[in-house]
Amino acid sequence: MMKKYLSQHTLKKVQELLNLLKVEYVFAYGEGESHCAWLQISDHVDYVMSNDSDTLMFGATRVLRNLSKNLEDKSPSSRQGNNSTSSEAEYYITEVNLQEINQKYGLQLSSASLLFFSLIIGGDYNSGLSGLGKTKALTLMNLQSPNFVKRLMEIFHDIELDVALINSEYEKFQKEVYEYCQDNGRELFGRNYRILLSKENFRGWPEPYIVFHYIYPIIDKNVPSNFLTPDFFTSVEGSSLFRSLDFVELMSYLERHGLPSFCNFTTWYHKTIHEYFLLKQLKLFPDESVNSDLIKITEIKSDLDRSCMMDIKKYKVRYRTFIKTINKPVALESNELINENTGGLSPRKLSQRQVDVRHYPYYLWVPCDLVEEHNPLIIRYNQLQRQLEEKSPTKRSKSESPRKRKSVYKQNNTLDGFLSKHASPVKPTQHTIEPPVLLQKDTEVKRRLFVGDDSSNEENQTDPDTEDSLIIVEERDVSPRRTIEYLLSTSPLKRNYTSFSEKD
Repeated sequence: MMKKYLSQHTLKKVQELLNLLKVEYVFAYGEGESHCAWLQISDHVDYVMSNDSDTLMFGATRVLRNLSKNLEDKSPSSRQGNNSTSSEAEYYITEVNLQEINQKYGLQLSSASLLFFSLIIGGDYNSGLSGLGKTKALTLMNLQSPNFVKRLMEIFHDIELDVALINSEYEKFQKEVYEYCQDNGRELFGRNYRILLSKENFRGWPEPYIVFHYIYPIIDKNVPSNFLTPDFFTSVEGSSLFRSLDFVELMSYLERHGLPSFCNFTTWYHKTIHEYFLLKQLKLFPDESVNSDLIKITEIKSDLDRSCMMDIKKYKVRYRTFIKTINKPVALESNELINENTGGLSPRKLSQRQVDVRHYPYYLWVPCDLVEEHNPLIIRYNQLQRQLEEKSPTKRSKSESPRKRKSVYKQNNTLDGFLSKHASPVKPTQHTIEPPVLLQKDTEVKRRLFVGDDSSNEENQTDPDTEDSLIIVEERDVSPRRTIEYLLSTSPLKRNYTSFSEKD
């Protein structure tokens, strides 16, 4: 059985880790959700991050929940065993802002109304009322006459009241809700639920002290004067305390306790710590980043954020190791050494991108809205882009030698020209449609149809007059007027040349 609460040993390890990271923390003497809700409504923090809906019943008005790489807004418990849930590359989170929800949907959600809703459907300290689910509880919560939410707050408005009086009023309240549902079931829920909403099923209300627990939680309201300020908290915007962290001791502590366990721990640690503080380095120390050549913005792109269906512009921020107390991964050092030793032996000039990759081996995509436009790194990037744009239109290719200049290929002979001008290269073309006339024997022009290399058979050559082989006597051009005439004139039955054998 999994333990519900952390052991003292685990809590001690968490405290040690937070101290090494200079992350300040507070102790909650009651429930953590109630203390976080109080910090939010007291303007010490902007949001409470929790999947527990009790934070809303304790009074929180702005809550962040369901941090995951799933686009669907589902809690971790509902995703267990569901392999169909798609995983995205980015993290998504759901913002719950009661003020915006009330304005958009015309509701009156508050900690009091949500508490009444929880008393009916059940929570951490009660199982809820049988026969009343979320839909019916929501209907009762939104009623204005009678206003059960207001009536509940009137009963528990003062914790100093007599306990017997509170118990008596609380029992009357339960009876009022029961009788109203019995008498107005059809108007409220669309049908009569008298049997389902019996007196036996209408039990399960929590004890009065549980209601008081939500309305008057145990909270230590004594906080330091510099609580969650840049001088107190390393992660607050504007805080440069991350430079005072002992990263060597932090790495040693994580390795000793196996937090977390990776095959290449050094590479993971180097990458994780630099990504944590890259934005702070970029915003708080931009001049140092430029002058020391530690960071460079090389690209800009737009990514579609599917949660809001908007394009988010991002900078590709390439960087070197800017936290000097963190050692580079061994593999990276060996690669840089190889590149330096063989830099002059490269068979071709490196592109600007290859130079950037070698000089700034790490990168992270950062939303453009997180970096001010007057940041020196942004100004440097814009200047480089303008220089590239100015060079591109005026860039001319070198004049080539006339001999090397490529000539434009022009096809002089076409199939149509071949069909219309097919004739012997020696004799002029005769345009006629009359059948060809056989030549006399004394004017014959004899050529062999099959001519080979007879240089090796000169001794075996015979007299052409006595040779019995196929000879082409003459070729004549018959230029048809139309294509169909050409097809007919060249059919197997109408050849335009004469072939014969001397023996015939």
